[in-house]
Amino acid sequence: MAAIILEGISKRFPDGTEALQRMDLHIADGEFFILVGPSGCGKSTLLNIIAGLAEPTTGEVRVDGRVVTALDPGKRNMAMVFQSYAIYPHMTVRENIAFPLRIAKLPAAEIAARVQEAAAMLELQALLDRRPAELSGGQRQRVAMGRAIVRRPAAFLLDEPLSNLDARLRVQMRAELARLQQRLVTTTVYVTHDQTEAMTLGQRVAVLWQGRIQQVGTPRELYQRPANLFVAGFVGSPAMNFLPARIAGGRLVLPVTEIPLRDEWQGQPGGEARAVIAGIRPEQIRKAENGEEAGVFDAPVEMVEWLGADQYVHFDLEIAAATHLEALSGEAELTQWREGCVRLVARVGAGSRVAAGDVLRLCIEGGISLFDPGSGVRIAR
Repeated sequence: MAAIILEGISKRFPDGTEALQRMDLHIADGEFFILVGPSGCGKSTLLNIIAGLAEPTTGEVRVDGRVVTALDPGKRNMAMVFQSYAIYPHMTVRENIAFPLRIAKLPAAEIAARVQEAAAMLELQALLDRRPAELSGGQRQRVAMGRAIVRRPAAFLLDEPLSNLDARLRVQMRAELARLQQRLVTTTVYVTHDQTEAMTLGQRVAVLWQGRIQQVGTPRELYQRPANLFVAGFVGSPAMNFLPARIAGGRLVLPVTEIPLRDEWQGQPGGEARAVIAGIRPEQIRKAENGEEAGVFDAPVEMVEWLGADQYVHFDLEIAAATHLEALSGEAELTQWREGCVRLVARVGAGSRVAAGDVLRLCIEGGISLFDPGSGVRIAR
């Protein structure tokens, strides 16, 4: 096991493309750490720098206190698992798993013991004499993991290992990977563009965008206290709702309703009479109860998504053009906003009978996040 520390890491390619802007990162010994972000944000480049497959333009990589920036990948004692599995089609499962140990010239008895141990962990014992063509996608991914496990590396580096699997297998393999990491307690750095994988697997998560780390934290911290508009919109499915708003007279004034301002917002510098962007999770919009007045509004249903345990209701609400065109953040594209209209998503009980065209009386409740419309940064309490 090993702690991985990155200091001042940046990467600029010969054509001038800046893949990574200067960043620091500390991954703890034995931690399951996730790098997540949209395609092209720099997460795979960062993983390759940790592995030694790419050289940083500036900065230093340390593993367990030792500087490894200039070391070849083979000397870093890390095992990498790729999206494409990268297992040899002409070899059996047993031979594929044993391959790195044979290259290291370990004794035959130790190789056999390690292969059996890894196969037992991954439930591959019955498949050891098959070739990859006879395996399912999930089984091939297990073989790739087995080949990494037998090396007993200081760290596992996984680059979108589940993206080639169908939805059912991805869910199954997520659970298996989580159990395996808990058992091995080996430092694991996992790259994905799927924020559901990031939130379910990671002990901590780094969200990247445009070559910069936007926020590092636990999944709960990212969901409940996003650092800026990008993180707020990227983490969570469906995404957070954004509404142009303003603080005035001790109230949060939204295009559809008004909400009394919570005590902790009172007395903030510039806290009165300022424009903000309000971030509201779908579960914070619910059906209003009889007699409720604060935060209540009526909305026509545009579309309903029934997912069994959950039901998501979509609304298109008209808002005044002047309100809609208040200064927007350059940090995130608010795709829910259109000229004179904003789209909201609410989570309602799966048993509620809701159809397109219905008009629902809704209520917005606590935990709203507020963001500066100019910088996109969360307004701290």
